[in-house]
Amino acid sequence: MIRIFYLYMDEREALYRLAERMEPLFEAALETAAVGTAEVVHWGSNFDRDLTYPPFFDAEFRPWLERACRRLHTAGKMVTCHTDGENDGLFPLYRKIDFDMAESVCTAPMVKNTLREIREGMGPDKTVWGGIPSVALLPDSMGDGVFEELMDGVFSELGGGGRLIFGVSDNVPPDADLGRIERIKERVERFGPVEAVTS
Repeated sequence: MIRIFYLYMDEREALYRLAERMEPLFEAALETAAVGTAEVVHWGSNFDRDLTYPPFFDAEFRPWLERACRRLHTAGKMVTCHTDGENDGLFPLYRKIDFDMAESVCTAPMVKNTLREIREGMGPDKTVWGGIPSVALLPDSMGDGVFEELMDGVFSELGGGGRLIFGVSDNVPPDADLGRIERIKERVERFGPVEAVTS
């Protein structure tokens, strides 16, 4: 992965020529997604402040994401992006792109930002899917008391709960404590229904 950054600095024109040759493939994939039956299309993955650092993201990712969002929205689709990394610093750029959902969102303590900060950073028009850090499900990584404190913090900052789909970011570990998932479920049930967001 690191080699791409050396190539980007040393062989940028060659990379651009390669991207130009690959563009018809991605155009065809985009068109296929646009005419397909899926209601939500995933486009763009593994965004992270360090790997897709803001100037790089702005120059190389944002134009294609905007293009994909325009085409897919014209076709009546929603667009989701896999934003499972450290998103701090990318929020101003995300707000410029009309994607609908940030998927697999990782939160503190695995990354810098809390769920509240991420939701604020994404802006009021984007749905956040994630919010439960996978380490919270691992007793070896987080004791019961710390887990409960973390969940207290998360649920105290949900507001009305709109534009949020709770999920474990990035995946539920194979050695997860299923009792903790049950406790999260109980908290969700106590929180109650969330009114649909129509805009």
